[in-house]
Amino acid sequence: DYSDTVSPPWLPCAPFVTGIVIGEGVTGVGDWAFNWNFWNVTSVSLPSTLKRIGDLAFGHCSALTNLTLPESLEHIGEYAFTQCFGLTGVTIPGSVSSIGAFAFSMCSGLTQVTIDPGTTCVGRAAFAECSSLSNVTIANTVTEIGQIAFAATALRDVTLPSSVSYIGTNSFGGCE
Repeated sequence: DYSDTVSPPWLPCAPFVTGIVIGEGVTGVGDWAFNWNFWNVTSVSLPSTLKRIGDLAFGHCSALTNLTLPESLEHIGEYAFTQCFGLTGVTIPGSVSSIGAFAFSMCSGLTQVTIDPGTTCVGRAAFAECSSLSNVTIANTVTEIGQIAFAATALRDVTLPSSVSYIGTNSFGGCE
C-alpha cells in the first residue's frame, strides 16, 4: 500500500496515463495506488480475480468514465473512487458486503447506482455529493445505510427494502 507520504513508483507517469489495466491473477489494488495526478485516465479494466480495492485507490481519476466492478470483488475501500467526475453509472456486485465510507463521494457525473443482492451496508457518505445521482436501486439484502450516504444528490424518490434496519443521520439530507 501507498500513502500521502509514500508514493507509488509509477506516479511520475501519471499525467500521461489514459487507461489502467490490472492483469488477471491480481487480487488487490492497494491504498493510494492510482490516487492524484491520474486525471487523464478514462478507463480502468479490473480482473475477474480482484477481491480488494484499497482506500483512495482510484481517487481523483476525474476523467474516468468506464468502470466495471468484477463479481469477485469483496472490499471497496474508503474514498476508493472519490471525485471520479466522469463516472455515470456503477453497479456494486453482491460479493461486496460493505461499501466503504466516501467510496464514490463527489462523483458529480454519476446518475445511476445499482447495489446488487448480497451487499449489506452502504457506508458513511458512500455516494454523498454525487450531485447528478437521480436513480438508485438498493438490494433487499442491505440492512444499513450510513450517515449522509446519499446526501446532496439529485434523488427525489428512493424505495428502501424492508431489510433496512438502520438509516444514519441525514442519509438523504439535501436531496432535491
